[in-house]
Amino acid sequence: MQQVQLYIGSDRVELFKDETISLTQSIQNVKEVAKVFTDFTKTFSLPASKTNNKIFKHYYNFNIEGGFDARLKTSGTIQLNGIDFKKGKIKLEGVDLKGNIPHTYRITFFGDLVNLKDLIGGDLLSDLSWLDNFSKEYSTASVKDNLKGNNTNFTFDGVTYINAIKTPLISCVNRLYYRSTANTSADGNLWYHTGSSQVHEHGVYWKDLKYSIAVYIIVKAIEVKYGITFSNDFFDYSTTEYSSLMMLMHRKKGEAEASYSTGVILYDTFLYNMNTSSPPTMAAATVSSNTYTISSVSDGFTTTGTWGVGGGTTNVSYGYSITFNPADNSIPYNAYLYFTPDGGSITLVDERLGITNSNSFTNNGSGGVLNGKYTVKFSAQESLDFNAGNVVMSAAIVSSGTTLPPCSVCSSRSNNTTISIEEKFDWLPSQQLPKMKVLDFLSGLWKIWNLTAYVQNDGIIKVQKLDDFYSNGVDYDISKYIDVNSSSVNIALPYKQINFKFKGNETLLAAKFNQLQNRQFATLEYKGENPNNWVGQEYKVELPFEKMVYERLVDEESLAQKDIMYGFFVDDNQETYIGSPLLHYTSLQNPNTSISFRDTTVTHSPITTSIFMPSNQVNFNNNYLSQNSINFFSENNEWNNVANIKSLFNENYKEYIKDVFNESRRITKVKAFLPLRILLKYSLADRFIITGNKYKINSITTNLQTGESDLELLNEV
Repeated sequence: MQQVQLYIGSDRVELFKDETISLTQSIQNVKEVAKVFTDFTKTFSLPASKTNNKIFKHYYNFNIEGGFDARLKTSGTIQLNGIDFKKGKIKLEGVDLKGNIPHTYRITFFGDLVNLKDLIGGDLLSDLSWLDNFSKEYSTASVKDNLKGNNTNFTFDGVTYINAIKTPLISCVNRLYYRSTANTSADGNLWYHTGSSQVHEHGVYWKDLKYSIAVYIIVKAIEVKYGITFSNDFFDYSTTEYSSLMMLMHRKKGEAEASYSTGVILYDTFLYNMNTSSPPTMAAATVSSNTYTISSVSDGFTTTGTWGVGGGTTNVSYGYSITFNPADNSIPYNAYLYFTPDGGSITLVDERLGITNSNSFTNNGSGGVLNGKYTVKFSAQESLDFNAGNVVMSAAIVSSGTTLPPCSVCSSRSNNTTISIEEKFDWLPSQQLPKMKVLDFLSGLWKIWNLTAYVQNDGIIKVQKLDDFYSNGVDYDISKYIDVNSSSVNIALPYKQINFKFKGNETLLAAKFNQLQNRQFATLEYKGENPNNWVGQEYKVELPFEKMVYERLVDEESLAQKDIMYGFFVDDNQETYIGSPLLHYTSLQNPNTSISFRDTTVTHSPITTSIFMPSNQVNFNNNYLSQNSINFFSENNEWNNVANIKSLFNENYKEYIKDVFNESRRITKVKAFLPLRILLKYSLADRFIITGNKYKINSITTNLQTGESDLELLNEV
């Protein structure tokens, strides 16, 4: 018999002497091919002894101040004969009483990966605020520059993140095509020309494009937020199929769109400074015929003027009025008034949101006009001008909290040139990423590459492809520990078919492919070598991502194939479409073909250099046969119509699944009394040898006191 010890933090709890403690472990159960983040849980019943009552602070008595907080999980350790066996988290579930006397504490021991799922919970990708370190200006110039392969790296805290943000040639609104010698305007024709006989206002419109962020950046943000570390076995920048994968930041249908908020600042103008140490002096006003006469006003304001006051002498203070009148009264805009006191921080004083036409900020002197700088900022989702003289700040003397009647000689200042609000905003990834749960994102990555995960003793989460995981295992001959009186041999896989799918497969070209081929693009229905008479259920491995078919363009005039490939993110009706989150590769190509880029709806400019083009495989500048794809099926690639054999299935699932479907494959169930030296050291990557035959561990359930283990083993063939 082995001695089992259970610790909560540094406190050893007392166990029932007759309680059987067993744990079940499995990395990749053949019955759950796509199950990820597997780990064990174990429920314990503990006696309500003096020791345990002290540890749990008499939890049954809710009148005790500062008692045990059962809402939280605490660190836990299981030891065998004083040696650490498993570490995890412990949660108190409750206390059972008999005759109103505490009898039993119920606790659950969670493996570390189970705790990871609880830690992340229902959080969304938008909750990963660290991603906003990769904020980038979204404007005509920035989108175009990034589309050409420039300014994709970010450096902060001394770390440079390579190819973090890209602009792929994926249109979310307008179809792109190529037609030379065409006289078309304001559409998606990529043909660029300078001749005088054709209309020039066409090409890819900059607002149809959106930024993509590297998947490895999102994984890093998850590590930062939850204080975890993934190993770099697979999650490493040198792993090209991982580090090159991007996610399109496509949260809303159609064009890229900024949120109306104070954080979206498109224009900043200095209007009036109340000067330095004290407000500017208005010379003492004299009362004559019921008027105040101002003899001087500093800082550029009118030096003389009169305001009728209705008679008498009264206390006066400064007031202001800031008016603004846009050149186009059909475009909604926001206006913000900020105040920065001398030596202080900027604060928002007032705002006007979603307005059209003219508007104003006013202060009648209530509370006084403080010493400092007043700044007006404007934002809009379209280009908008305020013509010269259309933003005016006026200062006035106010009396008894009421602005005095206006007059033609009020102290005032206006903009002397046109103020242009350019269409640009700060692109915050947390606001632009698709609505997706963090756990769904991670689970999707695990399913893409058939990854395994387990927590090492140092707390690092070991992440590997399944084949790599098994390649690191060692062999244990357990023949002499087997209970030969009880065993069984069973069919390995209870399925007749495994379907590998994508959640989204409805973008325009994908939908047309599905209709023509009578199957979904990039998906795979695996039925083995001879499936006709197989029985069982179908099993589904579904990725929570969109699957797109990309298009290599042909000149519609000459029918010559062009070296341009793009994506069209709309539905089968060519309507704007959200779909599922899109993962894609983006290859920087140097086409011989210039393309037209629409800077506005009526102006265009050429791109004559490199372009980020989307793809379903890592790179199409090299031999397609050597490039990993993110299709389960070995589809013909969109660039040169050659089948890509390095599919997700072939690279990550084939060997394992083929072995499981092999007619010689069996699940052997057997009991064994494993010694402590094996129980404390074995890994689920290891193989057990029984009478010369080698087996993978499908699952293992161990009675920790006796060392008796129920083994489910897969024979190697």
